[in-house]
Amino acid sequence: MIQFIPMGHPQETRDIANLVPFLCCEAGDNITAQTIAVDGGMTI
Repeated sequence: MIQFIPMGHPQETRDIANLVPFLCCEAGDNITAQTIAVDGGMTI
C-alpha cells in the first residue's frame, strides 16, 4: 500500500488531528461542505 502513497508513509491519527484546529480557527472559516482527504496524496 505504501507504494501508492506519494508522501511515502501511511497516515496516522495525528495527521487528521492536525487538521481539526485549522478547520476550527479563523483561517478555516470559509471552508464548508468539503471532503478533505488526509491520505498523503493517494487520491490525487
